[in-house]
Amino acid sequence: MTRAVAFQTDIASAAELRQLAKREPRRRTAQRMLALANALDGMSRAEAARAAGIDPSTSSG
Repeated sequence: MTRAVAFQTDIASAAELRQLAKREPRRRTAQRMLALANALDGMSRAEAARAAGIDPSTSSG
């Protein structure tokens, strides 16, 4: 059973996270930002991680 991911959305929207990820020099950090943006858009954690190019098992922490 999957659990829902709680986000504090008053900090950054999905679009803002994508813009920040474009300017982020650290690839891994940028990928995590993209995964978060994908999850904010409604993807599951695994789908969001895969779409961002990272292993879903590393997207949780």
